[in-house]
Amino acid sequence: MLPHLGRRVQMSGRDSAGNINMTDGHFSWLREVMLDLEVIRMGRREDKARMTRSKILTVADRMIGEHGYEDVSVDELVAACGIAKGTFYNYFESKEALIQALSQAHFADVTGKVEDYATRPPVQAVEEYLLAYMGVIVDARIGLARQWVRYIATASGSHGKWDQDRRDLSRLLDLMVKAGTLGSGLSVEGMSSFIMTQMYGIVLTWTIAESMVNPLEAVRGFSRNQLPEVMRPYLTGSGGFSTVARTSSEKTKVKQ
Repeated sequence: MLPHLGRRVQMSGRDSAGNINMTDGHFSWLREVMLDLEVIRMGRREDKARMTRSKILTVADRMIGEHGYEDVSVDELVAACGIAKGTFYNYFESKEALIQALSQAHFADVTGKVEDYATRPPVQAVEEYLLAYMGVIVDARIGLARQWVRYIATASGSHGKWDQDRRDLSRLLDLMVKAGTLGSGLSVEGMSSFIMTQMYGIVLTWTIAESMVNPLEAVRGFSRNQLPEVMRPYLTGSGGFSTVARTSSEKTKVKQ
C-alpha cells in the first residue's frame, strides 16, 4: 500500500472502532466492486434455477410420454432428475402445476405469436392460430396425444389445461375486438369456448380413429365450413375470410 493511501485509510476510511467505513468516499470503488460481485452471484443462481426447471420439464415430458401421467410419480421424477423432492416443489407446487407448465412450454411458439396473428383478417387469424395449435399436437405424435386426452379425462377437479387453452385463444379474439376488426358485441369467452370444444373433439376423434382422421385437415374443414358462419355477425369489414382453407380444400379432401 502506498503511504499516502494508507494515511487516508487511517484518517478517514475507518470509524472510531477501527472498522472500515464503507460509506466513506474513498471506498466507493470497493462498494461498486462488491455490488458487481453480488449481481454476478445472483445471475449464476438464476441461471442454475432456469436450468433446473428446464431439466424437470424435459424429463417429465419424456416420462409422461413413455408411461402416462398417472404412472409417473413425483418421487420417480425427482429420482430421474437427480434432485431432492423439496427442489421439485420449489419450482412446481403440485404435479398438476407441472403439467400446466409443460403445456405452456409446448405451445409457447404459438401463443407467443398471438399479436402477429391478430393483424390478419379475423377468420384467417383464427384459422392460422388453430392450425399452429393443432400442429404442435400432431408433431408430438399420437401417443402423447392419447396421454393428454387421458390426463384431461382423469384429472379430477382440474380444468387447468382447458382454461389455459381458452385464455390463449381469448387473447387473440380480444386483440381483434380492441383493434376494431371484430365487433364489441362478440362474447370472447363464449366464442373461445365454442372453438376450443371443436379442437378438443378433433384431438379426441384422432386418438380413437387415427387412420380416419387427419387433425390438420379437420381444422381446415372447420375453418371453411363452420368458422366463417359463426364469426360472420361480428366482422366489421370485408376481408375477414381466409383463403388458406379454400385453397387447401381444392387440393385435399377432408377426412371425417
